[in-house]
Amino acid sequence: MQYRPPNYRPHVQGSIPPGSPAPGLLSMFSLKTKLRLAFWCLTGVMVVAVPLFYLVFFSGLSLVMRSLPTDREQADQLWKEGKRAEAAVIYRAMVEEQQFPHPSMINRVLESYEAAGDREQSQLLLRLAAERGVEFSNRFPIYSPELGEIYQEERKRVRRKQAAAMARSEGSLKYNKAIEDQWYGKGTLHEKTALDWQIAAPEDKLGTCADLLAGTQQRHLFKPDEEGLIKSVRSLQPYAMELVDYVDKATTPLPAPAANREKFGDLQVQEIVEQGIKEKGWWIEK
Repeated sequence: MQYRPPNYRPHVQGSIPPGSPAPGLLSMFSLKTKLRLAFWCLTGVMVVAVPLFYLVFFSGLSLVMRSLPTDREQADQLWKEGKRAEAAVIYRAMVEEQQFPHPSMINRVLESYEAAGDREQSQLLLRLAAERGVEFSNRFPIYSPELGEIYQEERKRVRRKQAAAMARSEGSLKYNKAIEDQWYGKGTLHEKTALDWQIAAPEDKLGTCADLLAGTQQRHLFKPDEEGLIKSVRSLQPYAMELVDYVDKATTPLPAPAANREKFGDLQVQEIVEQGIKEKGWWIEK
């Protein structure tokens, strides 16, 4: 007699033979259902994989871009290597692009032009610097006293031009010398420090801010929604007053004179004004 284990069950055709693995889960679905499941699985993978790919790609690209030297770093390196003419070309391009170019860049371009005996280019650069409202100071003095005199003349020319334009916007077709004596022509703090601002007269503060704002307005660098509101000197004045308030708060004197000098002694008024214009979002960022 054939031996049979106690739990023996005879195999019936169509049933799973003893010891055979259980059927897979997919065998329970039709082909159409399987295709649908495959489609949705593939879609889910794409939804996750594509954003992940872009995240990894652009993160890597960002790291590569950060590792590349900026124009300023490239120009500084060329200057250190003695390739000053090449560096001056990059500095000059940066001066033309920036709203408030740094005096140190302008000085290096001037040094390159003067070394080459190109006074005409130096004068053109100083005119551009005057139009951009660049402020030389004790911390960043102009390259030479002779160029300093030329620059001051260019500054006067720019201010007369701005005053005349403002007068025309007020409805006056004829330029009047008295225009320079209005409230927006009394600023003298362009090249001063925050310590000078702290003790300056209110009209001096207002005039300084107005000068810098007028330069921005004349070059049409205000954002369109702000540009449309500035039609005259009177419409520019609220902006100047708001900027004065910003600088006043940024230069609030410290109780201790020594600490006050240490904090504000090297801080330039123009740098604070520039930061205020940026924070208020008035001008077009380049």
